[in-house]
Amino acid sequence: MLKREKYDFDAQAAKQYFPYERVKRGILNENGIVVFERDKPFEGAEGASVYDVRKYGKAYISLIRKTKKALFAGSFDPLTVGHEEVVKIALKKYDELYVVIMNNDKKTPFFPLDDRLKMLRAVFGNTPEITVDSWGGLLVDYMREKELTYNVRGIRNESDLTYEKVMEEYNTALYPEMVYDYIYTGSTVSSTAVKRTIKEGGSLAGLVSKKISEYVENPDKNEAQNE
Repeated sequence: MLKREKYDFDAQAAKQYFPYERVKRGILNENGIVVFERDKPFEGAEGASVYDVRKYGKAYISLIRKTKKALFAGSFDPLTVGHEEVVKIALKKYDELYVVIMNNDKKTPFFPLDDRLKMLRAVFGNTPEITVDSWGGLLVDYMREKELTYNVRGIRNESDLTYEKVMEEYNTALYPEMVYDYIYTGSTVSSTAVKRTIKEGGSLAGLVSKKISEYVENPDKNEAQNE
């Protein structure tokens, strides 16, 4: 039997019986895996995710880790191609991603909250790993409520990084368990630029995805389809 001493383990081998109780007790480190051998693929357990299965003869080798969940929050007013790029990259790293609109009642957004939620669901509604939500309180309170550790932030340039570093210092002081995950994108598109383009009647090509463009151009039609 493995005995936890000074260090966490990177990996643990298991045969027939899946020792996930050991995982929950902290035998494995945050990115550790269980290599599980059985006569059939691992079917899952609460808090565990399979990220690879390989077959050798009659045996199935399942690589299992603790389910990794993250938050990607913003105003998404509206969702841009840059936001979608961040989500795409994040899904390669996390098993579950919460895409959450941080709603501030003291500010007047370009698109009402309901419209922004509908746009997010139009884009991500068929992706089971993604939960679309909204929140009117502090980001740290949402993360505590959902038991989230990773906070994904999209970075376009040095200005973004400088701002996020300030927010990281503030948020981690309130919630020390939080880990910032900076994802650098190739897009320089901002929601501000999209809103300006909409006001001027310009083309949204290259700024937002087709589904967002369709919603912006014909919101009544999209609302009818969502009913």
